[in-house]
Amino acid sequence: RARIFSTKSNGGGMGLEAAGARPVETLLSGPASGVIGAAFIGRLIGDDRLLTLDMGGTSVDLAVIDGEVPYSNENTVGDFPVLLPAVDVSAIGAGGGSVAWLDAEGVLKVGPRSAGARPGPACYGRGGTEPTVTDAYAAVGIMTSILGGEMRLHIDKARAALATLGGPLGLTIEETADAILQVATANIYAETVPQLARRGVDAQDFSLLCYGAAGPTHSFMLARELNLRRIVVPPMPGLLCALGCLVADLRADSVRSLWHDSRDITDAQINETYDQFMAEARDWLATQQVEVEETRVLRSADICYHGQSFELNVILPDGPLTVPQIEALFHDHYEQVYGYADRTAPLRILEARLQIVGRTPKPDFTNLKPFAPNGTEVVEERHLYENGQGCMARVYQRAALEPGFAFEGPAIVEQYDTTIYIPAGFRASVDRWFNLIGERME
Repeated sequence: RARIFSTKSNGGGMGLEAAGARPVETLLSGPASGVIGAAFIGRLIGDDRLLTLDMGGTSVDLAVIDGEVPYSNENTVGDFPVLLPAVDVSAIGAGGGSVAWLDAEGVLKVGPRSAGARPGPACYGRGGTEPTVTDAYAAVGIMTSILGGEMRLHIDKARAALATLGGPLGLTIEETADAILQVATANIYAETVPQLARRGVDAQDFSLLCYGAAGPTHSFMLARELNLRRIVVPPMPGLLCALGCLVADLRADSVRSLWHDSRDITDAQINETYDQFMAEARDWLATQQVEVEETRVLRSADICYHGQSFELNVILPDGPLTVPQIEALFHDHYEQVYGYADRTAPLRILEARLQIVGRTPKPDFTNLKPFAPNGTEVVEERHLYENGQGCMARVYQRAALEPGFAFEGPAIVEQYDTTIYIPAGFRASVDRWFNLIGERME
């Protein structure tokens, strides 16, 4: 008798009937859900400046949350543009299953091709023979099993796969694996820095919130290069997208192409468009039949100077609108972004947009206890080779770590849905919500 809901590319939710009527709105809902879940964790712990990193088997999805979840109207799926608003996520081919290979000049590369789940990395023992990032984790000692120990990794097969690269490179197996991890980190770094620069923000002001099966395994290596403020590993990184689905608000977008010079459109036409949007949005929200605590409406328009091939999205105020008012808002926004504005140049209003958000009640995480702490924290010590040197690392079981527990790297934390690697130079602790918080040591 329960109703079924679907998440949307814009990070909102809708009933299954609405999803069936407009399935295009679900195209990018998976990555969007993860960012919504990350933003929820951030609000819970009082941190609204987050770099989110979702690392799975085939790719890494990145987003920058600077107070608000970022949105984009310029997304693509394959070769096709998706003009509907979606959570702004950038994807690169650097997942745990990404294949390491040598190019024609003998330079080590990682990805974008992936070994997938079947046959998967060589260490899975399912017939894979190509070296992957996961094989590198296994060879350096970071991972010896997955699924909470239910699936033991074939370290010998990982080493055999890595040897095919080590020979031509003149490196030992451990050195080859370490080089693969460094190249994978460099790939993620090369995508992350432009993302931060595009928004004019400094990495040191942000926390890295990581999820996905491989996100916590690689995040501290990336944080070491980016000099991030801290690292946040939620209690169940493999389920953060599901959490995002659970806490998503109802959200609907209306978009209409206008493509009029501002001199050729009237105040009445503008207001009629947004009045129709508003009526449609309220009708849509009512059909979802969900209790909402608050309703918010955001109006905007995509505008450019006549002859330009790119546009800016301009937020519009509530109440009746006039064309001169919209023109002034565009000039002000353009000057803020680019440092100048030509206030006499003709404008073109491309698209009118309206977003309605119905804020839904959120689950209570005050007494959340995702683990049943038992046993001893330290299970064993394991030899690692990472960042060009060998060391001994303590291995912890996450289910045994109570709030307030703290330790220093090098260390490994194992749990069912991921393995967390904390290098030397970092200190980790468990907060009241069972997040593992990593901070760089002075």
